[in-house]
Parts: sequence; C-alpha cells; structure tokens
Amino acid sequence: TDARGVYVDIHDVEMRDVDGKKVPFNAKTDEQLTTVPGKMGKRYKNGIPPEEVCDQYTIDTFRTYEMYMGPLDSSKPWQYDAIVGMMRFLSNVWKVTTQMERTDSVDGKIETLLHKTIAKVTGDIADLRLNTAIAALIELTNALTKQNAVHDDHAKALALMVAPFAPHLGEELMSRMAADEFGAKKSVIKFDWPEFDAEKAKDDEFEVPVQVNGKKRGSVMVAADADQATVEALAKADENVARHLEGKDIVKVIYVAKPTPKLVNIVVKG
Repeated sequence: TDARGVYVDIHDVEMRDVDGKKVPFNAKTDEQLTTVPGKMGKRYKNGIPPEEVCDQYTIDTFRTYEMYMGPLDSSKPWQYDAIVGMMRFLSNVWKVTTQMERTDSVDGKIETLLHKTIAKVTGDIADLRLNTAIAALIELTNALTKQNAVHDDHAKALALMVAPFAPHLGEELMSRMAADEFGAKKSVIKFDWPEFDAEKAKDDEFEVPVQVNGKKRGSVMVAADADQATVEALAKADENVARHLEGKDIVKVIYVAKPTPKLVNIVVKG
C-alpha cells in the first residue's frame, strides 16, 4: 500500500535495494510502499496470473519455483523477484548439459557429490520433500558449472533428476544427448532413473567442530576412517584451540564419533 493505505497494483511495484534490503516502490511515482500481509485477490491488486509468470519465466521455472518454496503441506509467501534465481538454476542446467565441454576423466569430489545427490533426490521425491531435493540439485549444478569440463554420465544424470521438476527442459535435454544409433530421439520417460553407489556417496573426510568447555574454538578436517587418537591430536594442534588450552589442564576429551566424526569437546580447568 502507499502512504494513503491504498493498494498499489503489483504490476506497478518495483523492488529496489535500500541499505542492503529489498524494498517495494511504486515504479510510477517513486513512492516507497508498505507490504501488508494478508490474502491475495483481484480486489487487492496483489496477484499476478500464473500465465503471466509462465510467459515471462517459462512453465518449468514456475513449476520448479513453487515446489522449491517449501514443504507441500505448509503455506509460504510468494516472492516474485526470487523466481529469477530459479530461472538461473535451470539456465545453468542447460549450460552444463548442452554447452560445457565433455571429458572422459572423473573428478573424485564431483563423483561423490553426484552419488550423494542421487541418493538424496531419490529419497526426497519418495517422501515428497521436493524443496530439499531441488536444493540438492542446485548444489550439484553449481559444482558442475565450476568444472572445466563435465563427464557425459554426470550431465545425463543431472538432466534425468531435473526432469520431474522441469519436464519440458528434461525432455529437450535428453532428446539432444541420447539419440539412438539411427539418430532417433528418445524420450526422457524411456530412461531408467539414475542409481547411486552407497560407497561412492560416502565422504572421504569430514569437518569436525572442536569445542573447549562447550564453546566452539575451531574445526579440523579428518579422514572418514580416522581413529580417536588421530582426531584428538588434530584438534589440539589447531591454532585457535591450542591458544585456549595454554596453561590449563585437560580433564577429559569428549569425542562423538558415530555414525561419522561429529564433535570433539575438550574439558579443561585452571
């Protein structure tokens, strides 16, 4: 609403940066507006027909953004400007699968992330946790875009996992990447869902927070199969942790190790 409390048509609202925050303004008058929480409807002029969003950002972007907003069984506010980020994600998927160079070599960290993503997306879809599945796909896509080249299997797995959320994009990508020996295009629904290797999905090392008397003083990277003595030695050698141990007696060391190295808490006195 404007200063008079009159609703301003959403088409005339422009989000601008003010002190690092997005603030609504009337694009016609340059007046700063006030957001009033409440129902959406034509009488309030605060709703945009879905077809307008689809025309501007594509149907796939609209679908994916709605699923990314939060759990299906909870209400969530529509953030019109945030949909741009979802369109950027799908654009990056297109870049990875159709524009990046291919490589026969497999990056170990990317391979681990890929199998972890397949495992998470598979489980999240089954449990209708669609927002966290999309978040995992965004993380994988961002990692792939930072590579100089992408393995063909990684690109195809990404396209197949994106397809349930952005079916038009998934269909186009797979038809481009997977024509048969006669050159015929193959629909995305004809492909098996990617499978993950539980061993490959395991991290080789973990970041373990280190506390001194219950307060975090540092963190160390430890191998997944590191024993307690090794983890404790690394924890005590951390520069900031060591500073909080100077001149004090170690009473005991609490080490939480299962299912993976989780925490080191050094109890001291003096």
